[in-house]
Amino acid sequence: RPTPPALERDSMRFYVHSEEEPSFALPVQWDDADTRPVEALLQLFLAAYAAKGGKRSAAQIALSSSDGRLLAPKARVLAVVEDGGDVFAAVRPSGAAASASASASAKAPARSAAPAADAKGAEAEALQKVLAPYLDAAQKAWDNRGYRQAKEIYGELITVHPKLPIALRRLGEIELFCERADPAVGWLLKASRAAPKDAEVRGLLGEAYALQGEPEEAQEAFEIALELTKGKKGKKKARVALGRALFMDPRPGKRAAGGQMLTSILHEDMEDDVALQAYGEACIELNQSEDALKIFLRMIVAKSTDKQTRKLLARALMSPDGLTQLEEQLPDSTGSAAALAFLATVVKDHSGISQSIALYGRAVRICPDSASYALNLVHTAELRFDHAAALRPLYAFCAANPSLAVGDLTCATFAAALPDLASLPSL
Repeated sequence: RPTPPALERDSMRFYVHSEEEPSFALPVQWDDADTRPVEALLQLFLAAYAAKGGKRSAAQIALSSSDGRLLAPKARVLAVVEDGGDVFAAVRPSGAAASASASASAKAPARSAAPAADAKGAEAEALQKVLAPYLDAAQKAWDNRGYRQAKEIYGELITVHPKLPIALRRLGEIELFCERADPAVGWLLKASRAAPKDAEVRGLLGEAYALQGEPEEAQEAFEIALELTKGKKGKKKARVALGRALFMDPRPGKRAAGGQMLTSILHEDMEDDVALQAYGEACIELNQSEDALKIFLRMIVAKSTDKQTRKLLARALMSPDGLTQLEEQLPDSTGSAAALAFLATVVKDHSGISQSIALYGRAVRICPDSASYALNLVHTAELRFDHAAALRPLYAFCAANPSLAVGDLTCATFAAALPDLASLPSL
């Protein structure tokens, strides 16, 4: 999978310090998959130290933790060094003292020692206090839909705290909003590792995998999200997400399983918007435009600004017999003109230009005195660079409303000054 290299693998960061002249601190980023021992870390440090003018050798120094314990040369770095911690280059002791110290280091890893755990807890609490103003600012930007600003702040936060769950999650969500599947998967994988019990993060990861075209991974993420989710309402939402993923899965048998799951959920509560939306989307996929339109025309009344509802309604209207089905469900009448104009706007926003023209045309036929409907029809026809088609509603409006005037200029006077439409050259 073409995930950006920086997001493929977790790693920890720490420093190796030398307090003797020349004093030196080496920043180290150590991959979680790196199983090399402490002696390899020492060689890495000595090479960097020599480049700074230091003259120490492995025979003279050893590495120790912040509490002075020597790190056993054969112990894995991952077992004895803390993420975000500090390692020190110390004078190597001799004899039994060195052996006892190294043995203690190997048997009592930094990650399991009670004093180290207490220190880590205190350090985490202090870090949380430092980060609090930045987290508040990022959340405020998020709540106000200032996603660019939120991304900048969360991006800065992870340079300080690389495994901060909320920052990793939000960065993934922003990429998901923008439909950038690869970086969304990368960030949300990191977020799921940082917070393995967070059901919402797993659900978001499932959405990112689905967007990336990885149905198997999406299904696995949604199944884990369902297992982790608590509460009846949350469980239902997770089941819908899993059912939808199964329905969209091209592998044999998955669509049928997903369809059965969605149907079962909908039968439990026919008023549930989440289940209705997923079921309506399945109807679109099966070219069942009649059922899809019934669902989304009903939903759009209460959710007129909801992006996903508008998108799916537009897809239903743009299906092969979408406009035919709409005429049956919404026949021409004085009261339907406004609804038709609204639907024309919705479908135009999702590139359904021909469908939008047809819907504005119906609205104009119902209300020939509406300048708003006529102008929208003109402007929508212009999007197809069909200027003759764009002019016809203008001529028709003037003919239908001869006495309508702006100041002393009536539509009749204006129309008389226009050339005959049929005589105009092809535009």
